[in-house]
Amino acid sequence: RAATLYHVDEVVVYNDQLSTPLKGWSRDMRRNDKDKDDNGIPNATKEPELKATRDPQLFFARLLQYAECPQYLRRHFFPMHPDLQYVGVMNPLDAPHHVRAGEESVYREGVVLPELFPKKGEEDLEGSHKVNCGILKKPVVINTRLTPGVRCTVQIPKGEYGKKNVAGTVVSPDAPREFDGRYWGYQTRLADSLAKIFDECPYEGGYDLKVGTSERGDVSIDDAKFALVKGGKETKG
Repeated sequence: RAATLYHVDEVVVYNDQLSTPLKGWSRDMRRNDKDKDDNGIPNATKEPELKATRDPQLFFARLLQYAECPQYLRRHFFPMHPDLQYVGVMNPLDAPHHVRAGEESVYREGVVLPELFPKKGEEDLEGSHKVNCGILKKPVVINTRLTPGVRCTVQIPKGEYGKKNVAGTVVSPDAPREFDGRYWGYQTRLADSLAKIFDECPYEGGYDLKVGTSERGDVSIDDAKFALVKGGKETKG
């Protein structure tokens, strides 16, 4: 929630490689399915057993990704998992890209559906994919074909909302901020070490400002393009 309030673009969860393994740390919500039926025959239809993640970095990253994802897309990208057992107690972000069903927003996040737009006679739409953008019973017909199951950002003119077939255009995830001044969520990245935070930076030219936070700090810096703020204790991240 703090990342959303302060318009953070990227959250990096890194391994400080200083902590010891958490031997007793577990939130297992394991299924009770038997490997064999009552006759001793292996159960071929048994689903894989789900176990809670024992890696704290991966667990935290999964929660960050879940919280950032709009509510209507979560069932598509986050199947039931023990790590998400208690996500209901997390405070909602209420971020600008968490658009409500009846809101006529210019931009929406969506997931590409497998079916194509079947209506013939409309050359601009025929053969295009549909996208679930959280509009009740109205998938959006986009201007291109994409891989089904992919998340995308769609621009929808406000005049389209009242039409039977809502048409939209796939745009860059940066478009809402660049052209409309809207904050549009953060990306979550895992790093194996502190050095990998900088080596795997997704921004061209890297972070032009690096800040290490401390309770003894008294310096304020206001101007930066891609600032990196490292949090944590003096000896650990």
